[in-house]
Amino acid sequence: MGGFEINPGVGVGPVTFGQSPSEVQAAMAEQQMYEDWMGGNLNDALLFQGLILGFDRCDARGPLPNSRLVEARLAGRPNTQIFSRPTADWTRDELLAFLDTQEADVDTKQPSYLNVASLGLSVGFDDAGKVEYIELWEPAHLLKQGDHEHRG
Repeated sequence: MGGFEINPGVGVGPVTFGQSPSEVQAAMAEQQMYEDWMGGNLNDALLFQGLILGFDRCDARGPLPNSRLVEARLAGRPNTQIFSRPTADWTRDELLAFLDTQEADVDTKQPSYLNVASLGLSVGFDDAGKVEYIELWEPAHLLKQGDHEHRG
């Protein structure tokens, strides 16, 4: 498995928002797998190591063929980067300082995560302030569905 660049508002690794399930499966080129952190009720998603890729339409068997990728959740996926830096190297304070240089409107109300709705990005942190998980969503999907709520 190669390194994955997390691109807020665009996608993650070889996949981009708007792709169909078959396009995502071809781009991922790895076996799907379930991990305990993923939880349940994931009929709308394809599951990979440390990665949930969510689609806008599904049935009881999974994402529909004509559905579109609209969100990604990452936790414990090795070799990821965000803003050209290894994800595991970021602390909450460092990421907040970086986002301030980008003039991003960051919601800092909760000490355990940062939410940047304009980028389609939420980052959760462990007790030591290190990145624990990342959620991405397609900003256009956000506009259709209302404000993104942190799932933490």
